[in-house]
Amino acid sequence: MTLSINNHKIRVGIDVGGTFTHAVALDASTLKLIAKAKVLTTHEIGVAQGIVDALLLLMDKAQINPQNVNFIAYSTTQATNALLEGDLAIVGILALATSDLKFLTTRITKFGNIKLDNNKFIETHHEFLNIDAGLDEKLLELKLKKLQEDGAQAIAITQAYGTDNPEIELKALSIATDLGYLTTCGVQVSQLYGLKARTMTSVINAAMLPKMLDSANLTEKSIRKANITAPIMIMRSDGGVMDIESMRKKPILTVLSGPASGVAAATMYLNISDGIFIEVGGTSSDISVIKNGQAMLRYAEIGSHKLYTKTLDIRTVGIGGGSMVRIKNHKIITVGPRSAHIAGCKYAAFYDKPATDFNVQLVSPKINDPNDYLIFQHQNGDKVTFTVTCAANSLAIVPPGDNAYVEKAKIQGFMDILAQYLQKSDQEIAQSILDLAAQQCIQIINRLIKLYALDINTLCLYGGGGGASTIVEFMAQKLNYTYKLANDNDVISAIGVALALLRDSFEKSVINPSSFEIIEARNKIEKSLLQMGADIDTIEINVEVDSRNNILKVIGTGASLSASKNNAQNIELSALEKVQLIAKSLKTASDNLSLLFSSHCFEIYSLLRPYRFLNFYESPHRPVLVVNTKGVIRFKCKHGLVENVEAGKVIDNLNQLIEKHSSWGDAGKIIPGILLVTNSKIIDLTMLMNQEQLISLATLELKKLNNTDMIIIIVKLI
Repeated sequence: MTLSINNHKIRVGIDVGGTFTHAVALDASTLKLIAKAKVLTTHEIGVAQGIVDALLLLMDKAQINPQNVNFIAYSTTQATNALLEGDLAIVGILALATSDLKFLTTRITKFGNIKLDNNKFIETHHEFLNIDAGLDEKLLELKLKKLQEDGAQAIAITQAYGTDNPEIELKALSIATDLGYLTTCGVQVSQLYGLKARTMTSVINAAMLPKMLDSANLTEKSIRKANITAPIMIMRSDGGVMDIESMRKKPILTVLSGPASGVAAATMYLNISDGIFIEVGGTSSDISVIKNGQAMLRYAEIGSHKLYTKTLDIRTVGIGGGSMVRIKNHKIITVGPRSAHIAGCKYAAFYDKPATDFNVQLVSPKINDPNDYLIFQHQNGDKVTFTVTCAANSLAIVPPGDNAYVEKAKIQGFMDILAQYLQKSDQEIAQSILDLAAQQCIQIINRLIKLYALDINTLCLYGGGGGASTIVEFMAQKLNYTYKLANDNDVISAIGVALALLRDSFEKSVINPSSFEIIEARNKIEKSLLQMGADIDTIEINVEVDSRNNILKVIGTGASLSASKNNAQNIELSALEKVQLIAKSLKTASDNLSLLFSSHCFEIYSLLRPYRFLNFYESPHRPVLVVNTKGVIRFKCKHGLVENVEAGKVIDNLNQLIEKHSSWGDAGKIIPGILLVTNSKIIDLTMLMNQEQLISLATLELKKLNNTDMIIIIVKLI
């Protein structure tokens, strides 16, 4: 397909997986997939080379004019690989504090060698700088030089109570950077209390800097060499993208960049409201939960160290389409975590020669692997192995046309060898392989169901990734859940990267934040999104005041200018499918739905008739549900009140509704949750703690509307 003559605008997404690096091109007007390419992930020489190779192959394959690319984003496993392999810089920790806090500060921030999950470690060196009289720049230079002489390749500056008075820490950061040191500081990565966790986060961020900067620079240079001038975005661990300049400051935000791209696809392309998304690659499966159209988040942990950075709650299992079989005493004992690609073996399903003159061997594919992995060794040196994909095709689970499909006859020769070795039937072997593989994923699925209180009566498993068809349906049938496989599942993560929203977030320790502090934090995130190229009309900012932990949280998202005017949908539900989805979520019949509001972006539903129990008891609760035009449920409550109000009268109505529906407890006045729905966006005020905070933020958000614009107020009562 030649696109250059048609002046199409193109969005490019590139995803680095454990086995392959995929690149896709989407039409920016329709968001339809128009081209894809893949290359092997270049682990040994750095994943940046694979990103570049995939991009150039895509451009050549689709004849894309570089000037037509108006958005390009990529995920990266560079940070993850650096942590797994211990390929990290030696970090110099410079601790700032007054003399009375010297002992405690030194004790908390002097880490020595920081142990990671895999017996790797980060080497650190430590210096203390007294700031009784402020920052002594000459002494600062001496301390930095001493850390460099000790071997430090990057610097992490941290200050006791730095979140309360960050000026000194930020000044030290500026001076160190101007002197040529790769430097980060505690308040740059987090403004939460907790000197140890904030320092640890800063140290790991610093340890990643050299490798990540090299990778980012190589990627940017190659993309510019290809004459693409669009801003370059990188996938964050929380499911959004940020510009390359932001990544240069905080590479730690990309720790789960690769897996996050699949979850971005789940919310932006598959339009999942509620369910469990399982992305099955060649090496592993990433499992995550979607509720009310949002992916679940948690604080990252590396080794046993809690970090002050949020990532998607993605549970990775060492089971993928290429997972190898392990055998002991002529019995299959487990599957994985080693995969065929990493072991240098070909899949039996995709081997293009006869299965003759092969011997069964049990080997250690990599150093420190157990020596019980099955391979078929040929005298010419070819190594073939039996994988989850092979087992699924043997049982005719993979549908024809799927990326993982082969005819059963293609595998039969190797299956015969294995059947003779194990003295089992084809059916027994293939079933055993899938049972053992599925069970490892099912354990994680069951934990997530319990953790997030998911409704098992309506639960659906969604599959993505090149290996999705090999195991997702199999697991769903074992669990008796419904399932759906994504279209274009082999490149679903790359599509997620191409579609991901710009995102930024902010957390600060503060007790009962004032309206000024809330608005200041909100405006800071909006400014950041605008600097990254977001269209102001698409920006949504959610503010939460966590009174239990005394934390102010702000999360903002927005579409890039290149996509903001696009209203096309990738997967659009029919009217019947949408009604069925809503009815299922509200646990009622389709003919009992009441449409309360409809715009070009949202619809709001409740019930015509209340719930009835045992045919005589009517529930007093009135559920309320907000769904967007893609069929994604954005908000749901068990009992709510809905009012339609002109924008100019919203504040007066809010004050009245808050007074009417507030309650009193030990902590004082408890206000109800409030949600405002405009024609084009949702203003979520449900996580604010008092009336002043809510009214101030609502006033700011409504400033851009005309007084006569209609606003829907939803009061969350339960």
